[in-house]
Amino acid sequence: MENLKNRLKEGFVITLTNESFQESIGQDDVRFAEIRQRQNHSWANGFIIEFNGKTIHHSKTFNSFEKRLNKLVKEWNLEEVESELLEL
Repeated sequence: MENLKNRLKEGFVITLTNESFQESIGQDDVRFAEIRQRQNHSWANGFIIEFNGKTIHHSKTFNSFEKRLNKLVKEWNLEEVESELLEL
């Protein structure tokens, strides 16, 4: 996930999944995560991780966000599958 911080600040929403891993081991336990940076809300700006549709991490700092994301990626074998630019 190259230039992750810059992509999030530009307004990209990035989707990660473990679908390829689950296919390779022949199991049906697909998980997905969506990451983004909330902007334009002075009281709620920050980096957000949603896992299977539920917010599991919200942080104003990128370092805290990145640490939690790396742990999630490693634990669930997630890989980036989609990146969508949202209008801000």
